[in-house]
Amino acid sequence: MNHRVVGILAMALLALSACSSVTTPTQVNHFYLISALTEQDPGQQASQPIVADHGPTVEIAPVTLPSYLNRPHIVTRRQADQLDISESHQWGGELAENLSRVLEENLALLLQTHRIVEPRQRLLLPADLRVTVQILHFERSGDHNVQLIARWRLSRRDRTEPLLTRRSDLRIPIAADAGYPTIVAAMSQAFAALTREMATEITRMGKL
Repeated sequence: MNHRVVGILAMALLALSACSSVTTPTQVNHFYLISALTEQDPGQQASQPIVADHGPTVEIAPVTLPSYLNRPHIVTRRQADQLDISESHQWGGELAENLSRVLEENLALLLQTHRIVEPRQRLLLPADLRVTVQILHFERSGDHNVQLIARWRLSRRDRTEPLLTRRSDLRIPIAADAGYPTIVAAMSQAFAALTREMATEITRMGKL
């Protein structure tokens, strides 16, 4: 084997070694949750300590979502008929389960009661009122808002017909270039506003 062939082989080996040492950047995933209200949140009045036996017992039915939102990836809307589904920005669990838990926590704070139960607890603590929430839209819209549209109702355990059925359309303005942390924070604000509407009606129902 002449020196020229040896030189070519050596250069080829060096090139292969250099290629193998280059690592492909891995995608970094970011995970988010819808957050519950706290007593320190703006607009949340200073409250008395939560009392377990205060107010009506409220059963929270599992929150339901449309299929396009029922996924790990965060969905945003570029325009009315176009969705963006992020691969690197995801929910830190099932979104429907997250919303059900936050709804329970928010109502407990707003109503100042621990008498908030899940359907599986109804035998231990029969509910006076039942809250059912169906999410229709919940994403950043194309007009620089986070939009939450939900259909919800309140019913009594001893009545077939609901006491109240309502459709809420809530919008939180955000910047056109807002990142995902800002989008998720605005989603938490919108969901908090929805639970405030519910708490107002539950309080009114409890006085009837």
